[in-house]
Amino acid sequence: MKRISPKTWCWLAATLAVVAVMLLAPEWLWARAGGGGGYSGGGGGFSGGGGGFSSSGGSGSGGNGLGLLIYWLIQLCINRPLIGVPLVIGIIALFYFGARNGQHHRVSRTIQRGRAAMADHERAAAVGLLGRDDPDFNEERFYDRVRHGFVQVQQAWCSQDMQPVRAFISDGILERFTLQIQEQRERDYRDHMEQIVVNRVALARADSNEYFDEITVMIAASAIDYRMSLSKGKRLSGSILSESFVEYWTFLRRHGVRTTDKPGLIEGSCPNCGADIRLNQSARCPACDSVLRSGQYDWVLTEITQASEWNGDDRQRVANLDWYRAQADAALQIRHLEDRTSVIFWRKAAADRAGDVRPLTKMATTEFCEQYASGFRRDSRDGDARQFWGECAVGSVDVLALLPAAIGNAASANASANGNGRDHSAELFGAGMDRALIEVRWSGTKHSLDPRQGLRALGDSSAFRTMFVLSRRQGARTNVDQTIASAHCPNCGAPETNVASHGCEFCGETLNDGSHDWVLTAIHPMNSAEAHELIRQAREHAQSNVQDVATLTDRPPQASQQLAWAIKMALADNELDEREMKMLQRAAAHRRVDQEWLDAMIEAARRDQLDVPMPPDRAAARQWLTSMADVSLWDGRISESELRLLCQAGAAYDYSAYDVKQLVRERRARIYRQAREQLRSRS
Repeated sequence: MKRISPKTWCWLAATLAVVAVMLLAPEWLWARAGGGGGYSGGGGGFSGGGGGFSSSGGSGSGGNGLGLLIYWLIQLCINRPLIGVPLVIGIIALFYFGARNGQHHRVSRTIQRGRAAMADHERAAAVGLLGRDDPDFNEERFYDRVRHGFVQVQQAWCSQDMQPVRAFISDGILERFTLQIQEQRERDYRDHMEQIVVNRVALARADSNEYFDEITVMIAASAIDYRMSLSKGKRLSGSILSESFVEYWTFLRRHGVRTTDKPGLIEGSCPNCGADIRLNQSARCPACDSVLRSGQYDWVLTEITQASEWNGDDRQRVANLDWYRAQADAALQIRHLEDRTSVIFWRKAAADRAGDVRPLTKMATTEFCEQYASGFRRDSRDGDARQFWGECAVGSVDVLALLPAAIGNAASANASANGNGRDHSAELFGAGMDRALIEVRWSGTKHSLDPRQGLRALGDSSAFRTMFVLSRRQGARTNVDQTIASAHCPNCGAPETNVASHGCEFCGETLNDGSHDWVLTAIHPMNSAEAHELIRQAREHAQSNVQDVATLTDRPPQASQQLAWAIKMALADNELDEREMKMLQRAAAHRRVDQEWLDAMIEAARRDQLDVPMPPDRAAARQWLTSMADVSLWDGRISESELRLLCQAGAAYDYSAYDVKQLVRERRARIYRQAREQLRSRS
């Protein structure tokens, strides 16, 4: 509902008073205002002579309309108390609510202005950070390049040919698009986008270390997007109306690289020598032999994150990262771990689809592959239709923690990874295996592949949170030049030519034993006992090294996690009425979760398959409620539907509606104070 402005409240009160007085008691009020017994003196009436209220101002109110109104109201209360008293109370109430609404409006405006000022300050700081070592960096020119690259990627995706953009995207992104395009072709369709408009590009975060510069931009765009049959050329599904969406694109570049005026990777030119790029599989320039996607010459797109999964400070929330860099591998790059995990995820999806573990051979230990392949063999012997998750989409990939080899592996040594294999790093413990815990948030549709009925989709899409455990031999170091080339040989940099081999076809080096790079050793649902045990181990190690344990214990829930929690609360009675659905839709829109993703989460929850992160206790629940309130109060206001949703979530942990409303008031007051301080510092 649209809020009533403070001025409207005041005019409403004044109008009500005037109309009520004029209509309810016209005769005696008019008589007293102009008759012989009034303040006018003689027979001058209301507007006559020298004594009337509204004429020459010689007596009574002195021409003050408000004074006249007050006088009328007093007389109305004296002569017609049954009418006058309620009317005065009503007018006072209107003025009170108008004043309160005015204060509410001022607070909201201050918060909005404070947020904008803070965003400008952070953007300026990020640009300053990049410009410190690259004085030629130009923000607007970079945005122009991003817009150009964004449209190129969408066009390549729709044409099902990623070759034109291969030069400036990482292996992880290339793997994602390649597998999805293969699935589309098998199902005889392609994605069609038209009227692609980039509405806004804004700097969201910048970071820099001695090895890499990193920049993330928010891209708000709109397009008409629907599926089209490859064989018939007809529209299959999707909207013919333009729809808006927001994504966060992260680019990486070697530290010390300077911006030039020459065209670069996004423009289709070698940033080193200027030659037109005709990429071979090794991603080298045909003229100067430079490795183009190394980040040594230009920005490379390394991650695409959906708005609902974006967490602006996630780099600071990797448990044991600083300790690991100081003690084991100073050059370790979180982006490399995330990019490699992305490659592994899509290789696993390809293996699931084919019923063949070979796509994982170079990326996972032999022990894991053997365990994983046994599931395919069981399906083959049973003769039943094989089921797998297809049409996958990844919301985000985030490193949670690092576990050095010195930490035992009791939890995962004997754990089943939901039929997906065991963590075999424990079996290699004699050699010493460091581990990285990475969370992948993704969605997929269950498919059935039957020799008789072929490939069929079973139901709607569902959403998941999965922990991938990657391991590397103790003492191995990051090859900085191969940070972005996650699917190339870490020893010689050669591309893959045979996915079925666990070694490099060029240098013969074994690639899946963790000697050079991180390899997959286990997969666990995030809500499993195995995942919880690994997180507990990481937390204990962080505590023993006097690190900020908030990296795991107080990690704020991301927008989609908050929504998943709300969905679980709304479906506690196994029913979702129209009012609750509207509440969830409003909450989803506030958190930039689109309707398709919301429907997938609701469908998964109905089947009791929604992986919902739950606060472990009442204190943690309060932290979650605080995070949810902060998101809802981003513009200084909270809708009634979102407040009801918060109350519903809080009730599961014995927080009353009063408790939740008080929490919201406290958070709003705190955000308001911060906004005022931000504005004062900028003035």
